[in-house]
Amino acid sequence: MPPGQILPMLSPVSFVHNLGIYVDTDLSVKTHVLRMAGRCFAVLHQMRSIQRSVTWPVLESLLVSLVLSQLVYRCATLAGLPNQLLNRLQSVQNAAARLIFFASRQVHIMQLLRSLHWLRMSEWIAFRLAVLVYRCLYGTAPSYLSVDLLRRWLTAATSLCDDLSTCWPSHATFHNL
Repeated sequence: MPPGQILPMLSPVSFVHNLGIYVDTDLSVKTHVLRMAGRCFAVLHQMRSIQRSVTWPVLESLLVSLVLSQLVYRCATLAGLPNQLLNRLQSVQNAAARLIFFASRQVHIMQLLRSLHWLRMSEWIAFRLAVLVYRCLYGTAPSYLSVDLLRRWLTAATSLCDDLSTCWPSHATFHNL
């Protein structure tokens, strides 16, 4: 380090990895989606080799724990994902469902997903966001989320409603405002 320089030279990176999520320099999660899809397809490839050696419930359990759990982990952060990346995640889920049922690509995927009681990836994202909002409204989410969400909602509600009491959910508990 040259004299007079306090910090070492920092070089820019194309993405950062924090809490299991890759965030690109443009604040997208393209790297995260592509890496996760690659890992999941690798697991599916390995599962295909043992597919006929294990029972159906064991195969389903393995795929749910090794693939589906990866797809839905922190999926609320994927809200607003471009269709191209969302389709990539959906293709992983479709491949897992087809592997469980030994199904060809000609079989309609929705029948398989329904029989497994799996949501499509866009539905998973919406569900996780709805759960997060529910937890904020009922005071079970972390306070930093609840306070920010409720302040934003209150600001939007006051600009949209003449009488705030008609917009205010009577069942919600608002803490730490």
